[in-house]
Amino acid sequence: MVYTDPTGETINVASLTADQRKLLLEGLQSFTGNTYTIDDNAMLQLVTVGNENSPLATALINEWIGDTREFSVVESPTGQNRGINSTGEIQLNFSTFDNADYGAVDPRSFNLGSTFVHESLHASTTLQDNIGGIVSLSFDWTGPVVDIVNQIRAERGLPTRAAYLSKQVRRARHRTFFTNVNPRKPDRWYYVTRQQLQR
Repeated sequence: MVYTDPTGETINVASLTADQRKLLLEGLQSFTGNTYTIDDNAMLQLVTVGNENSPLATALINEWIGDTREFSVVESPTGQNRGINSTGEIQLNFSTFDNADYGAVDPRSFNLGSTFVHESLHASTTLQDNIGGIVSLSFDWTGPVVDIVNQIRAERGLPTRAAYLSKQVRRARHRTFFTNVNPRKPDRWYYVTRQQLQR
């Protein structure tokens, strides 16, 4: 199936370098199961819906591509990944997963594609990673945005994020926890270890 966007109201990646665009497209394909491209106007477009795609991811990204607002994907000025609803800006740190240690966790479940979807949810809605403006400090809480991204992971048969919070470990690295990694022990937690992002 091939889709086009006749209105031109899409996700703008004009400020990204060629390498950043490539990383974003690769991450989206591995996370969603679909193939995306960037057209001559620097807008994100869906090319092919994959056989093992996430229907939810497909619907969400199609909605953003066809939205009356224009969302701009930019390199994060702070190092933090953020989606800003008031401006429609999606700020990505393209080195977020450099030197990440995935252990037993499938890398497709946590990459630039999943981060793009997460931050796009913030940019397109008023959903936040908190309760009444306060981030939960409990490891038994994921939050509404992670819950939606976990639905996509589940549709793709990928591990799901077990908690919103990550645990800091030595040398400014932190661990993000996942379940459904081992079919024999679906509730057991595994983790991805990455560099602590700047604040």
